[in-house]
Amino acid sequence: MNYNKSFKELFEDKLLRDYPEKIIKGMNEQTVVLQQIKTFCELNSLDYRQELKNLGFQQYRKGTILENEIPDLLEDIFPDKTIEKLGSIRECHSQLDTRINKFHKERKMSKKEYLKSIGFNVRRL
Repeated sequence: MNYNKSFKELFEDKLLRDYPEKIIKGMNEQTVVLQQIKTFCELNSLDYRQELKNLGFQQYRKGTILENEIPDLLEDIFPDKTIEKLGSIRECHSQLDTRINKFHKERKMSKKEYLKSIGFNVRRL
């Protein structure tokens, strides 16, 4: 029996119904579908996280700030989309600042360039 095919047949539609963008953020381990997935994988010696990944799903912890959430979070803090100084991001939301640092480095951009690319102006470094 091809267990990977069975996994896909059993769970892909259920997962797509709950996570149409294939991003699972803070999946509650008490949900019925996750309990079914974990039980199926345990019985068939499969790693449920790997099986989710094989279906193209990305899994994140509940509190993780995703890149597409950064502009809205920044706009909550800086509604006019103007940041007086870079340090003010950390002062207001250190976790957001940490994620911005991660993404601007991944793109080999300065922090100021990255913020500009998502629609924000920085007056001072």
